[in-house]
Amino acid sequence: MGGNGLKQRAGLHWICRTDTVPLKYKPSIPSPQFFALSSDSLPSTITASSDIKRYTPAMSRAMKKADPPLRMEIVANSVRNTTIAVEDDRYYFEVVTRYWHPTTTKINRFDVETRLLTTVAEIEGLRGAERRVRFLQPTEKGPQLGDWINASEFLKDGKFATEQGTEYLWKSHRRKLRLLKDGEDEKTPAVQYHSHKRYFWVLRMSRHAWLDIKPELTDSLEKVIVSYLLAERQKRDKWRPFAS
Repeated sequence: MGGNGLKQRAGLHWICRTDTVPLKYKPSIPSPQFFALSSDSLPSTITASSDIKRYTPAMSRAMKKADPPLRMEIVANSVRNTTIAVEDDRYYFEVVTRYWHPTTTKINRFDVETRLLTTVAEIEGLRGAERRVRFLQPTEKGPQLGDWINASEFLKDGKFATEQGTEYLWKSHRRKLRLLKDGEDEKTPAVQYHSHKRYFWVLRMSRHAWLDIKPELTDSLEKVIVSYLLAERQKRDKWRPFAS
């Protein structure tokens, strides 16, 4: 198809243009290129290329679907000894309480590239009433665990803040925890807990529990996991301060 073709549809004038270079200079026939001009701005004679708006992939990025949430599987039904990880182990956390330190629960992060475990947070007294937490922090001597703070200061009435200052709130809905971003709709939680299932309700697990976590929280997974462990512990103790 040579030359320019013009047709009107839904208030837009569509222009189909192909190059008029002889075919002997081109390896193959080019596909048509489509342009659009509004009816108000359509000039009587189309001569300037600035009058034409080319549709490119960059113009459709706003229509791109949101990234799916991370599905982090919780292997054991315990808040003191379990693993929380995605399927390919890109995000892998080990929650462990050693028998020689029965009051201290460590949250270790596994680096799939270096194959190393790093303690990124600790919870003291997870089975007691007085609980404390601390996190890995950058220092002049390198990353080190910071000072202990009361769990009630870190997770006040179910609410905590990320490093960016964004606040999130844990709530219990139908006996299942969900994490809500401050000021956002409850129908779109930032984290949603899905409970496990067992064969005949008492035998081994037929499906592990998991957390659906929005990608916006990937830089704050340590705080999300620590806050989840504290909230789940309080829910199981039937204190239920976060119930909705």
